[in-house]
Amino acid sequence: MSEPSARSQDPSIDPLGPGAVLPHLRTLSLGRRLFFFRVVDSTNDLFRSGGLSSARSGTVVVAEEQRKGRGRQGRAWDAPPFRALLFSALLEVEGGAERAALANLVAALAAADAIESIGGPELRIRWPNDLVAEERKVAGILSEYGVSPGRLVIGIGLNVNQEGAELPEGAASLRTLAGRSFDRGRILAEILNRLEDHLAALDARGFEPLRRRIEERSSLVGRTALLDLGRETVAAPVAGVGPRGGLVLEIDGRRAEFLDGEVVRVLSPAR
Repeated sequence: MSEPSARSQDPSIDPLGPGAVLPHLRTLSLGRRLFFFRVVDSTNDLFRSGGLSSARSGTVVVAEEQRKGRGRQGRAWDAPPFRALLFSALLEVEGGAERAALANLVAALAAADAIESIGGPELRIRWPNDLVAEERKVAGILSEYGVSPGRLVIGIGLNVNQEGAELPEGAASLRTLAGRSFDRGRILAEILNRLEDHLAALDARGFEPLRRRIEERSSLVGRTALLDLGRETVAAPVAGVGPRGGLVLEIDGRRAEFLDGEVVRVLSPAR
């Protein structure tokens, strides 16, 4: 589904459509059914209560603008139209909410790998769901399990071609980091390519090989993190990413893994 519109003189603000994505796509399933929308409330919600609630696994929806885009803990995600990359993918999975926690990190790794593969900046994974550069947020990932039985939705919002004045405080875009515009269609295809590959690797070999790569990309490992757990705040050195996808802290000589659902937010990590 897409709305026809004239091509602009600036390719960085051209609307996305199948012709911008499919030539770069090499997946078997993921993204082979693509739906494009000009404006939606939330791409994730299209799979929950919208017209795609019964869509097949591998379906991907893309929007140029979200009226109620959200991230973790219901925080708002805003981006001007035709500049960012806003999409969600529907997957059938086993493993319930635990699999969703792993999928969130795997999606972050896939996006970071994809961006580097086309000459974009190196991004770090800020647990549990952000991609950052120089402590500025470039992307957010929101995985939601149970939109329908046995189904997982992975939503990604990526700042691509916004200028500095179009970004909220503490954020960056690929354009502001690299000093040039990027082909959003190619980025989308490359993210889907790597996400399908990484999820297949997760099924075949388990989380450990991917965990090591996620840990290497972490923006928190080796630093002191302040975790808001709701009932208390914990400050401790970050030792790594755990086997369940949690953040491992070194507390009083012992290591403890904190899962996404236990942590309200990660506050101001320091060197």
